[in-house]
Amino acid sequence: MTATEAIAAFDEFCRQERYLKETTRDVYTRQLRRFARAYPDRFPEDITRMDINEHVGTFVAHNELNTARSHQTVIRLFFKWFTERVRPDLDNPAANVKQIREETKIPNVPAPSEIMRMIYSCDLATHQGRRDAALMALLADTGIRRGECERLKVGNVIPREDHMLLIVPRVKTHERQVPFCKLDDTWLMSEIFLSYWMEITTVGNELTQGTPFRPTDPLFMADGVKVAGGAIRQSGIYTMVRKYARKAGLTNISPHSFRHYYGTYSYLNGTNLKDLKELMGHALIDTTLRYVHWSNVISGKVLSHTATAGMKAPEHMRGFVKMFKDIQTAQNGTRDGKK
Repeated sequence: MTATEAIAAFDEFCRQERYLKETTRDVYTRQLRRFARAYPDRFPEDITRMDINEHVGTFVAHNELNTARSHQTVIRLFFKWFTERVRPDLDNPAANVKQIREETKIPNVPAPSEIMRMIYSCDLATHQGRRDAALMALLADTGIRRGECERLKVGNVIPREDHMLLIVPRVKTHERQVPFCKLDDTWLMSEIFLSYWMEITTVGNELTQGTPFRPTDPLFMADGVKVAGGAIRQSGIYTMVRKYARKAGLTNISPHSFRHYYGTYSYLNGTNLKDLKELMGHALIDTTLRYVHWSNVISGKVLSHTATAGMKAPEHMRGFVKMFKDIQTAQNGTRDGKK
């Protein structure tokens, strides 16, 4: 049965057995046609629960909750009819779709300028300040959880040609890979993270007594801990973020605020919900939708597919990306010469 035939048959069912008015049936038809256009190769037989959540989620992301509920109701009615009357051999993909509810509390999603103010509050003349700035840059650029950040090792960061790749250890779901730190010479997050990365992997510092970190060492060491010490803990990450939020004159900011920031601005800058679900390590797309707060974004120009797009580093903080690229070029040349 084609999409057109299925929608027409459902309209007839609503007219004859549900006694719905023509105006109501017209709304149902328009909404089902819109859904069918989004999945032309799968509607109606091969539609999945994820398809329904993704379609409805586009309205939720734009804070059109009434529209989202209306579409969800119509889709539920359609598939209940379709799997009972037309294709009883199929499972109802809408049977377990959760009803959309209004959020009782809207999380405080920091703006890009507020993230920058927190990073600028760090004392970059000290290792601790550089560590804190790099940690916050990573939270904003990857959206990882506190528990995941605590478990990161130096070896979880893998340099690529034009970006870095973070291997996020399994905490709540499966291990995942998140690209971050775009190697742009003027990009704030790249400069901040790479300055720290190069310090711990090529030079070493007072925390490691001049010895570079090993791949098995924690990426972010606790304060005052030397080579044999451990990573900064979740409680330490929370305290650190709250400290810099106060310095920047911000309230209600926690490490989890960075996760909401990542979800919101990644979606704003073009990441689709399915990809965002994987990047954030969610099992269900319903969960991902809780991190997309369109109404929190007053204005924003779409610059790239990254949450921290458009954050330019000030002149005095630039140069680490170029230095990192030069080192990579030299290392590649050495390897090529040995072949």
